[in-house]
Amino acid sequence: MRRESLPGYCRGGLRRESEAPARGAGRVASTKGRRFITSALCAVLAGIGASMPAFGASGAPEDERRAGESLAARLEKAAAGARVIPVVVIVPDARSYLGAIERWTPTQRFPVLWDAGTVRSARDVARFVRAFAPARVVRWSSPDATPFPAQAAARRDLIEGAWRRAWDGAPTDDPGVMRDTWRKAGAEPAGMVVADAGDPAWAAALAIASARAAPLVWVDGHGAVSAAWEADGADAYCAQVELAAQQTGLSWRGLGDEVDAVTYCGSIPAKIKVGEDLFALSDRVGRLADGTRWAWASQVWGDSPRAAYTAMCGIFLSEREAWLFDSYPDEAPWNLYALREAGGVLQRAGWSARLNAPRPGGLDDWRNACAPGLASGLVMVNTKGNRDFFDLFPGRGTPGDIPVLRTPAAAYFIHSWSANQPGEPGTVGGRWIEHGAWGYLGSVQEPYLQAFATGAGVASRLASGWAWGAAVRAPGLPAGKLACFGDAMARLGERVDASGPGPAEADALPLEDAVPLEDRISGALRAGRFDEALREMMLSGRETDAARLARALLKDQPGAISPAMAEPAVEAAFLAGDALLLIEMVQRLDPARDADGLTRDMLWAGVRGAIGQASPADAERLVACLMQRLREGQVGTDAVDAARLMEASGTRFDPVGFLQSVGTTRVKDRRIIDQELARRGVKPR
Repeated sequence: MRRESLPGYCRGGLRRESEAPARGAGRVASTKGRRFITSALCAVLAGIGASMPAFGASGAPEDERRAGESLAARLEKAAAGARVIPVVVIVPDARSYLGAIERWTPTQRFPVLWDAGTVRSARDVARFVRAFAPARVVRWSSPDATPFPAQAAARRDLIEGAWRRAWDGAPTDDPGVMRDTWRKAGAEPAGMVVADAGDPAWAAALAIASARAAPLVWVDGHGAVSAAWEADGADAYCAQVELAAQQTGLSWRGLGDEVDAVTYCGSIPAKIKVGEDLFALSDRVGRLADGTRWAWASQVWGDSPRAAYTAMCGIFLSEREAWLFDSYPDEAPWNLYALREAGGVLQRAGWSARLNAPRPGGLDDWRNACAPGLASGLVMVNTKGNRDFFDLFPGRGTPGDIPVLRTPAAAYFIHSWSANQPGEPGTVGGRWIEHGAWGYLGSVQEPYLQAFATGAGVASRLASGWAWGAAVRAPGLPAGKLACFGDAMARLGERVDASGPGPAEADALPLEDAVPLEDRISGALRAGRFDEALREMMLSGRETDAARLARALLKDQPGAISPAMAEPAVEAAFLAGDALLLIEMVQRLDPARDADGLTRDMLWAGVRGAIGQASPADAERLVACLMQRLREGQVGTDAVDAARLMEASGTRFDPVGFLQSVGTTRVKDRRIIDQELARRGVKPR
C-alpha cells in the first residue's frame, strides 16, 4: 500500500492546537518509537483493507471551529425557551419516569431522578440535589401500575410517546412532524440521540432527546462497556447510526448541518480492537468511511437510575466552578499541557477556578485537596501512568485516591489508559465514573500527549458554551484513542433559568399527588422511623441535619442504630467532616455495605486527614478502623499507608507485625508490602 493511500492516522502530520513536538501522555514518545508504532498500525490496517478506513483524517480545524460555534448556538436556542421549575422529582420505576418526563413542555421542565432503593441510586440523587439546590424535593409515582414491558417494540412505543408528548408532538412516525413542532417552539435540531430499547440507558436517551429538541433513533447494541469491538462490528454499528441519521430527514453528512452531535446510550464496548491497538468508539461514531467527521459523539451507559442521573446532570446543572490539578513538570513538552492558562481562561469567563499550588502537585497535595470531597462541576487533571495508577510529582495515586464527589462533575483527564475499562472501579476512569462523574474524557490506550487537546483549548471552548463532546476534542485530528462519556450536547456552565416560575409558584409542578420529602421526614421522625428519616434527609440535601440526627442517636440510642440507619449516616458523616462519627457508622453496616467501594473510599479519605488532629486514643480508633478495611484492588498500598499512619500517630500497633499479617494472593500487593518491609530492614516472608 502506498504511503499516500494510508489512513491519516498512519501518515502522521497530526494537527494540534500548538506547534509543539509530538510527545507521549504517559511517557515521551521518541521518534524511533513513533515510527515503530506507525509502521505496525499501518501494517494492520493494510491487512484489513477497507474494513477500517475511518481512522483517516478528520476535517479542517477551522471548519470544526465554525461547526462547534454553530452547535453551541443551536443548543442554546433550544434551551432558551424552557424555564426550569426548581423542584427535583424522585420516581421509583420506569412507568413513573416516563410519566414525569412526558409532563415536560416546550416552555418548562424539571429534573427527574430515579431512586431504585439502592445505596448507589440514593447517593446519585443526593449528589445531584446538592448541586441543583432546589426549592423543593418531592416523590412521585405514576398512577399507572402496569408493568414496564419486556418486549423491545412495546418499550420503544412507550418511550417515543413520552418523547413526543414532551414537545406536544403528534403521535406519528413522520419525522417532519417533530421537526415542525420544534421549529414552532423556536428550537432547531443540533444533534441526535441513539438508544436501544433493550438497554437500561434508554432512560438517558429519553431525557436528552426531550430536552435537546433532538431526534430519538434506535440502534441495537451488544457487549459490555469494558469490552472491545472487532473492527467489522464497530463499522456495522456506525453504519446503523448513519442509516438512522439519514432516516431522520435532517441534514447530517457534514459539520455545520442539522446533526453535529450524537449521544449514544447503551452499555456497548467503548473501544475497538485493531491488531494490537485500541481505538475509542466515541471517536469513530460520527465519522464517514473516509474518516471525515460529521458529528461529535459521546456515550452514556449504566443502569436506568444512573443513566437518568447522567442525563439530568448534563441538562440541568450549571455550576461554573472548576478544580484543576497540574502534576506536569515545567519543561517541554509537558508544560504545553499545563493547566495554569486553563484556569486563567475560566476565571476571565467568570468561573471560579482553583489550581493546585505549589506546582507540580504531589500525592500529599492531591490527598489534602480531595480529603473533604470535591464540589466542582469541572475537573481537569494532567498525570502520567496507566489504567490502575496515576503518577504525581512526587507520589503515585491509585484508583482509591480518586476524590469523592460532593456534587456531580465532568472530568477531563490527560493520562494514558484511564478509560481502558470504564466499567471497572479498579481503574482510574472507572473510579471517577463510579464516584459520580457524569462526563469523562480519557484514553483507552497509550495515545501520546499530542492526542489530547490542551487544557487552555478545552477551557476556552467550554467557557464559550461549546457542547461537551466537541469541546474536549482537539480540532482536526483523526480518529484516535480518547473516549468521551456523558451527553455530547451538554454545555457546562450554561445559564440555566433555575428560578423557573418562582419559588411562590413551585406548586405549579404538573404532577398530581407529589409528596414533598419534608412531609415524609416529619412523619418518619414522629414515628421513630429513623432509617427513613436519615435517607430522606440525604435525598433532600439536608446532610447537615442527617449528621446531627446520627450523632444524637449515637449518644442516646447507640444500640438501636441499625445497618439501614448507618447507610445514609456514613455519607452524612463524611460530608460533615466528622471522622469519629464516620467510623461509628461504618462499623454498624452489614458486611456487603461495609465492603462497598465508595463507602471504603469515603472512609479512607475522611479518616486519613483526621488522624493527625485526633487525640491519641481517638487516633488509635481511627487507624484500627482503616487496618480492618483495606480496599479490594489495592490491599498492598492501603496496608503500607495504614502502617505509616499507625507509626506517625504514635499508636501502640506494630507496623511490621501488621504488614506481615496481611494476607493477599495478588502478586502486586505482595510486592508492595515486601518492598515496605525491606525499607524497614525486615526480610519479607
